[in-house]
Amino acid sequence: MSLASEARAATLCAERKNSTPHVPAVASSSMLSLDSQVHQQLQQPQVAAERSETHVSYQRDASLTSSDTLHTSSSSSSFNSPFKIVVGKVLNIYLELKTNEIMYEAVQKILYTFIFLYYMYLNLIVPILCSFSSYDRNMFINNKNTSPFGLYGDFIMRILSYGITFSLDAINSLEIYVALCCVATAVIALYLITLAIQYKSTKGNFHHKIQTLNMFFGVVILLIAPVSIFLMTTFVDSNPRELLYSEKYGVQPSLTRLPLMTYLGEQTLPFFILSFFSMIFVLCGWFVATMFMPLNNPKSRLLFVNSDNLIIAIPFVSIGLEVMIKFLIPPTLLYVRAVVQLMGALFQLILFFIHMPFFRRWENSLFVSALSGRVSSSIGMLISGAVFNSLSSTSSISTELGLGMMALTLGLCLFGSITGGVVCETYARSLCNSLQRKLLTVEAQNENENVNIYALEGENNRRLSLFLRFSLFRSEEYLNLACSFVKSAFHQRLLKDCNVFIAASYVVTYTENTENNNCVIANALLKKAQSLCDNVWVLTRIQEQLRDVELENSSTSASGRHGIELKTIITKLENKQEDLLTAQKTFWKEFLSETPNADKIELINRRVNELAQYCDKMYRHLMSNFRHNKRVLRLYASYIEQFKFDKEYANFLYDEANQLEEEESKSKHFPKVPKNKVIPMITVKALSTSSINTIPVVIQSNENDILEKETFEGIENQQVDKKQVFFRSTLSVPYRSTFRNASFISVSSISMAILVVSLALCLSLGRVEFDIPLALESCLPGVAPSSLIREVRMRQIMIELFKNQKRNLPQNNLTAEGVQVLKYQQSYMQRFKNCRDYLEQLITNSVSNKYNTKIYTDYTVPENLLNIPVATEGTVIEYTNSFKQNNSLSEITQELIHFTDLFLSWRDEDFNKTTTSYPFMYLYLNRRTAADAYALFCSKFQTARERKSKY
Repeated sequence: MSLASEARAATLCAERKNSTPHVPAVASSSMLSLDSQVHQQLQQPQVAAERSETHVSYQRDASLTSSDTLHTSSSSSSFNSPFKIVVGKVLNIYLELKTNEIMYEAVQKILYTFIFLYYMYLNLIVPILCSFSSYDRNMFINNKNTSPFGLYGDFIMRILSYGITFSLDAINSLEIYVALCCVATAVIALYLITLAIQYKSTKGNFHHKIQTLNMFFGVVILLIAPVSIFLMTTFVDSNPRELLYSEKYGVQPSLTRLPLMTYLGEQTLPFFILSFFSMIFVLCGWFVATMFMPLNNPKSRLLFVNSDNLIIAIPFVSIGLEVMIKFLIPPTLLYVRAVVQLMGALFQLILFFIHMPFFRRWENSLFVSALSGRVSSSIGMLISGAVFNSLSSTSSISTELGLGMMALTLGLCLFGSITGGVVCETYARSLCNSLQRKLLTVEAQNENENVNIYALEGENNRRLSLFLRFSLFRSEEYLNLACSFVKSAFHQRLLKDCNVFIAASYVVTYTENTENNNCVIANALLKKAQSLCDNVWVLTRIQEQLRDVELENSSTSASGRHGIELKTIITKLENKQEDLLTAQKTFWKEFLSETPNADKIELINRRVNELAQYCDKMYRHLMSNFRHNKRVLRLYASYIEQFKFDKEYANFLYDEANQLEEEESKSKHFPKVPKNKVIPMITVKALSTSSINTIPVVIQSNENDILEKETFEGIENQQVDKKQVFFRSTLSVPYRSTFRNASFISVSSISMAILVVSLALCLSLGRVEFDIPLALESCLPGVAPSSLIREVRMRQIMIELFKNQKRNLPQNNLTAEGVQVLKYQQSYMQRFKNCRDYLEQLITNSVSNKYNTKIYTDYTVPENLLNIPVATEGTVIEYTNSFKQNNSLSEITQELIHFTDLFLSWRDEDFNKTTTSYPFMYLYLNRRTAADAYALFCSKFQTARERKSKY
């Protein structure tokens, strides 16, 4: 028996082993609810597989054959946990969306090479990324910085980490941070939406365009995701060394990048929650974009082609996860940050070193070098963080010590990176060279000694798998050596490991061979690996590789890739038509029962309408793209005859398919070979379970099912009345509502627009609502000096007029004089209190986080020239003299509050004092200068707010 025949026989045996006939769904007991009964009756029969253990089968991908199922071990074949169901559906979606097309354009090569080099750079700098304080030297002098590298070391580390920060931490605007985070989240959401559109779209030009768009979106997301995570950590990065006062929460730490806002304050708490969930969302989109990178085809002319995107996605996404966790931990615990990132870096280094997914040996060494540098720099940060946290509580970090910590961290990073890369390259070279020497020795002796080779390497299947994978991008002689070994070992049934089978399938598939049986052998290898593996993800990789092998096999045929797409669509249609036939059968049984259930009929009718719409859509696509395919014509004719009840059009399609078959048979010729022998053309009969007449639902397994089917057929053949004809014609016409679709799109668009406008209005109006009261509270104290002196003088007039001159107070409240006097007596004390409230509110704002550093400096700097009363010498102390003195607005405010309290406690004889009263003379002499000082502060405040709003 030839090697190709052996492989085909193995493939057929594997298919027979993995495939079993469909079984009908069993009706539930009467204790179940109506919805669960209908759900079980409409449920598609699942494909099961029997092995030495009992397995649960996930729903297979529609693009694969009926024997291609994903298995996982379980203690009971009837138990499907929700987690397994969800995992199975997710993996099927992955197989549907994943593409491994050959990529050879220079732009694609440059982009993906840049992405991998960029992420290697990120692996090196992520551990040294700190909560860098604002660009202010005073932060280091006052020991309020959060970086362990000192003044100059912090500056150098900023430059090195520019690839992830892009100096966005220097932005001092809440609105800009929020806008950038919204843009990043919107890009991720748009990418997921386009993936859903790709999954729902039919094969064709639109599907190819949306697939290309998603590849572009994936590249964009891989580039912006690290920066997006860093931006979103703005609201979780606190600085406990810089405290702010809040009226509601008291003293709180500030945000490192927004030093005028409190951490988890009233204004920042909503942003903290939103940013946390946004980071989780970005990490999910980041992981999806990495998993869908089209870098699994060894024929692509790109660098960093690999066999498993999952091993690549873990180091990629862990960068964002580490940044998020890093900034959630306060900078007073830098050593805790370092421990967390050290554990993560060690795990990723070990995982990557075990698998080494890249097909080129040096690419694995380069990536291991980056991961080793990440581990070493984490150790350096652990030492620096411990020193910083131990010393910063008592004194500031000196410049020399900070530079020393920086040199230690960078030195360890460089040393670890070089050491890791050299060790990995040395190990890979020794592995490949030793196995190559053994293979060359055996090839020179005897082919049967391959048994001895595998006996030597069987104890370490990982080494053999790596050797086979690395052979793809080496010399042709090296690749042919590996391919001959694989075929010999497979022929003698020596291979026993799943990963070795997968690596061998890569070697066989992408090796040039004149016998054209490589794809058959690769398919047999993967089937064997499928029977040996229990890991769900590895099974998914096998299914993906099986599809790629089939695409490679069909690349030389006339249909090419379209043949695979056609097979995918037909498989889906067969499953949907089985569901549709089962649903129609259930409908008629319920409709013709003695007591029909209207709710159940409505539920079945909705399901039938859903399936019919899908089938109509797919058949329209097939007829527009594969009109001259006889299998498509016969399948569509069967659908028209069974479900649309249009036998005339179905017969027309059957005739057209037969005519195409006759023309095809006439065009065939039989080439002659020497000795006058004719090679007969092997033809496959076009009949299948889905071609000419009917699509069977399931294979009947007992007499009750046969009887049930015969009863149903009898109902169909009986004479039907008008009501049955009406319902049958109603079921055959799918329900379409353009108005409903347009309404849904319109309402969704309006809702999204309202959401965006509301967010913009909330940000803008929130800022205005905050600025206007603050401006009033900053400017209203300017009326206090003149108001206080006016109230004191008014009180003196009242005392002089009605008490000293003994004039009678107006007693009649109906006169204008009486009303004014009564109003004054009731409100003059309150006016004093109002002035005091204005002044106290100004003090409260000055000690809170409402004023920035510039405004607070204007409030406290002694630049206001006032007249200070001086007592004269003599028996009677009078304050008629004064001198000039510079005072701060804070001192003026404190004095005015003190004098206001005195005025509220004065008696009438106290108000009669003028030149002998220090408070009165202070107010009288500074009634204009104090008001001018408050007006100047108000002007500076308004100027600062306008300048901030512009930038």
